[in-house]
Amino acid sequence: MTQQELTVKIEELDELLKSGSNFLEAEQGARELCALYELAENKFLYGRSLLILSESLWQRGLTQDALPLGQEVLNISRQISNVMLELNALENLGSIYCFKSENSAAMESFQNALTLAEKHNNKKHIASCTGNIGLIYSVLSDYQNALEYYKKTLKIFEDLDNKKSTAIILSNIGAIYTELSDYDRAIEYYNKALNYGEIIDDKRLVMVAASSIGIVYCSLNDYNKASNYYLKSLTIAEDLADKRNIAHNIGNLGLVFMYLDDYSKALIYILKSIELAEDIGYRDGLVNNFIRVGDAYYRLFDYKKALEYLHKALNMAVNQGVKSMECRCHLKLFTIYEKLEQWQEYAFHLKRYYELDKEIYNEETKKKAQLFDIERKEAEREKQLAVERAKAQATEELLHNTLPPSIADRLLAGERIADHHADVSVVFADIVDFTRLSQNITAEELVKGLDLLFTTFDDIAEKYGLEKIKTIGDCYMAIAGAPIANENHAEVAALMAVEMIEAASKFRAIATGEPIQLRIGLHSGAAVAGVIGRRKYAYDLWGDAVNTASRMESYGVAGRIHCSEGFIEKLGENGNFKSSLRGEIEIKGKGVMNTYFLEKL
Repeated sequence: MTQQELTVKIEELDELLKSGSNFLEAEQGARELCALYELAENKFLYGRSLLILSESLWQRGLTQDALPLGQEVLNISRQISNVMLELNALENLGSIYCFKSENSAAMESFQNALTLAEKHNNKKHIASCTGNIGLIYSVLSDYQNALEYYKKTLKIFEDLDNKKSTAIILSNIGAIYTELSDYDRAIEYYNKALNYGEIIDDKRLVMVAASSIGIVYCSLNDYNKASNYYLKSLTIAEDLADKRNIAHNIGNLGLVFMYLDDYSKALIYILKSIELAEDIGYRDGLVNNFIRVGDAYYRLFDYKKALEYLHKALNMAVNQGVKSMECRCHLKLFTIYEKLEQWQEYAFHLKRYYELDKEIYNEETKKKAQLFDIERKEAEREKQLAVERAKAQATEELLHNTLPPSIADRLLAGERIADHHADVSVVFADIVDFTRLSQNITAEELVKGLDLLFTTFDDIAEKYGLEKIKTIGDCYMAIAGAPIANENHAEVAALMAVEMIEAASKFRAIATGEPIQLRIGLHSGAAVAGVIGRRKYAYDLWGDAVNTASRMESYGVAGRIHCSEGFIEKLGENGNFKSSLRGEIEIKGKGVMNTYFLEKL
């Protein structure tokens, strides 16, 4: 083949890869090209072919095979000093590490790509790298930073008048608001993305946005609307012959039937989704679908079939190194073996579940600490200068007003704030039906009302020695046991939660006159705390304790305090409170958990 023919073939494979129609075909084509003698003579074309091969592999879940190829592409790009190939190689490596949940390595790759793009003023890659950094923050559940980076990316693409990329970032922002359970904003951003897709007649954008809106309506338990959007997305995917998204949407429709307790129908859809995904070699989501099939058979009391699919899922999760999925498999397996009274298997899977659960927690804590360290080092010089200017301009009082006093003192002394707290309690509170209650009132009335309510919460926090971390919209977050340790952190968190419920009930919605109700979530565990920001400092908190408390709130009930089992255990025997078992519920990102409602005696 001539160099021109090789270039055309590479372009065709690249387009096939981007279309998502058949990753296996793209992989096979790239392998054939890489084996050609003629290609070996042209390092640039060889590097592009390796890049396609690497991406097709990780898109199929084969990250271990994709990684060395991606590193080889990076080496080639630097040998031949090709900036564009190097940028693509760095972003590809970042995606691989992200898929492997190695978030600190992913962040490093994307930051290196961003530095290179800024050096050469490549705005397109500056935007994509900034967006990918936002993605990492999103994966780490650091939604504040994720939104900040996504909005920076959005501004660049809007300035470039790149409507397609603008729509993609709008969808990413919608995904953040979905995670924050701000479903109104999520739908708003997804609809903006969908409208952009329709304006530029990009069916793929419309397809992705419609599927995302379906997910939001599923979260709202509006399964009729969810199904309509999934079907809209599925129709477009079929028109585009996009087998990956055909499989994705059919799987989503199956999940709707799972929620509707129609497990037989759910099986038809999810098994079809698995068949299509396997046909194109698309492994992303297969493990999850195998687990869903196993769960469906379990609920239909077909334990033999349930075990078959759960073991398939387990083997795939182990091979892919996806510990979170492996942990879910062991959880469901030991539940089934317990019912079958097969105690040897029950004991094995129960033990592996607890081992993995602990390991995942430790790894996530370490990754987040590493990521924080990366960000801190990059901002070290600017922060030091900011601290010096703060001292010179007598801003000590301001810092003490915006940060916990002990943290402000350490920051002014030049210390970098990154603390691990082994045992704290986190409080999340959210106003029930806030969107409805805030309709038909002025902006001034809304801000004044929230200010009065949250100031009351601040007073309660001060009364019991808790530290307010932040507010996000109508959500209020506080911590007990940090930055100053408190052995009774669970008790004071519970006291605050009870008093918040009582205080909120004395407020009336301006528009309707009805009492304000809260959903409150409580959890105890370990967390990482630190100061972030360059010009505006913020004391923030990360870790499983934060995520679980947030989930307790979002899965809670109006006017009730919803607690994890870990919190109840930490509270222990306490004559001031009584707890009632809510039972096992499926918590997003956590699996099946025993939860409780807490009341003051």
